[in-house]
Amino acid sequence: MEKLKRNLIKLAKNKTLKEGLLYLIFGVLTTIVNYVSFYLFYKVLFNANHELIANLIAFILAVAFAFVTNKYIVFEKTDKSNSLKEKYLFVGTRIGTFLFEQLGLYLTKVLLNSEKVIFTSGKFELDIMMTSKIILSIIVTIINYFLAKFIVFKKG
Repeated sequence: MEKLKRNLIKLAKNKTLKEGLLYLIFGVLTTIVNYVSFYLFYKVLFNANHELIANLIAFILAVAFAFVTNKYIVFEKTDKSNSLKEKYLFVGTRIGTFLFEQLGLYLTKVLLNSEKVIFTSGKFELDIMMTSKIILSIIVTIINYFLAKFIVFKKG
């Protein structure tokens, strides 16, 4: 147990690893905010319609959560000097990846039978649209990490 504790402390001191793990943890939480919001609006409120509007609402909620957690926890930026610039860059880069995701969802709707159910468990259904959302989210998360690290919250 003591060895595990020492190894965890050692890992926590590795800035790159710590940053990556925090990004992963808060990325998962941001994704949960996004998915739950998307699911509630798309399936519950909009009755499996208006997927682009549902995605827009989910995007706004997730970006607000992601900015705060990325700035203050993941990249540990506490200075206020670049705050407005960081907000614009963060939102701008996220809008870019959001448009990529919107295009993917639109193409899913146009090219595939987006209502076809792939998996069912109780009341939960995983259709092609939700599957597309999952795949696109993985791609977008990877792109967003590099944009946040090297453009929005870059050191120096």
